[in-house]
Amino acid sequence: GGWTLMFSWTREAPAEEEELPPPIPYTETRKGYPETLSQKERQVLAALRAQLSDEQVLVKGNRWDDDHELCRWLRARQFQLPKVMVMIHDHIRWEREFDVDGLFENFQLPHPEEVKRAYPRVYHRTDRVGRPINIDMVGQLDIAAINRAATMEQMIKDKVWEMEHTLRVKYPACSRHAGRTINQSFVIMDLRGLSLAKWNAQTRDMLKQLTGILSDHYPETMGALFIINAPGFFTVIWSVAQVFLDPGTKKKITILGSNYRDRLFEHVDPSNLPTALGGTDDALDILHDQGPWVAKETATLAAKRSNTRRGSEKRGSSRRFSLRGRASATDSGNTHQSAIASQPVQLAAPPPPPPPPQPAARQRRRGFLCCIAPDDDEQPPRV
Repeated sequence: GGWTLMFSWTREAPAEEEELPPPIPYTETRKGYPETLSQKERQVLAALRAQLSDEQVLVKGNRWDDDHELCRWLRARQFQLPKVMVMIHDHIRWEREFDVDGLFENFQLPHPEEVKRAYPRVYHRTDRVGRPINIDMVGQLDIAAINRAATMEQMIKDKVWEMEHTLRVKYPACSRHAGRTINQSFVIMDLRGLSLAKWNAQTRDMLKQLTGILSDHYPETMGALFIINAPGFFTVIWSVAQVFLDPGTKKKITILGSNYRDRLFEHVDPSNLPTALGGTDDALDILHDQGPWVAKETATLAAKRSNTRRGSEKRGSSRRFSLRGRASATDSGNTHQSAIASQPVQLAAPPPPPPPPQPAARQRRRGFLCCIAPDDDEQPPRV
């Protein structure tokens, strides 16, 4: 029962028969988290709770009734309450206009395998403190192949689906296994293979739009970012890009060349790191996530199939909430990835289908590792 107080998206307790590992020893020392708030920050948190309650955004038991969730938004605006409220209001309005709940239930890329080959990204196991590891192989990104497989609008929707799945499914499962609240990811950005030719304007624009989604609507979900196999020219890119980053974000970023293993092993056990990145895990499948959340999804889907066969499948009461809530993490099977073939694939470009028309560019943008400054009226990117 006590664990339910730590989850933002659902208040359902783990199944009684679920055997959880021992909690991971951890003491929070970073500033701006519920365990480390100063007296002034606690007052701002209380004021935020009161204001969201008055507006009926925060309702007992919903996603906003969680200090860890609220502190993510407070850190993103340095605990300045008026700016936090503007950010949250913008986010709630965007959720409604973008139909985030409907997207999470129904969206799927038309050619997911082709997109995965053209831009390999996967969540693979957890780091030493229990956070899911997001492996982002930017160095192998093929923007021409992406354009053949998906539109920019579809790529944005896929990023939103990924983040919603992370918040609704991955983080609650990782929290159960870590024995504490997990609401951030450990990101490994592998630049092996990146060249100036690949780092062209179209690639930068796509990455800028995708990271803009994180800055605007999923702040403070990046616990740490390791950029590895960084080529020499990236030093110039970083020297410009870091000027526009929030100081808190810059502290999370570590940039390394090819001798990164010892530093990475400080944060990730080698058994959880793919052999391609210097670890001992040879089970990496770029088409499929692996982690504590996968077993939970598999069990949920199996239970649903069993209930259907018995003719007694129940409708999930927490399937969909209003703007003040979210779909249940345990009621959201990974239908997005289930359509992808089960066998591992080589990272090769797919045969080219007819190119789709180019969509209109997203109006509001942020710069992150793209040598482009944010708009004058915007906050520095905080992810």
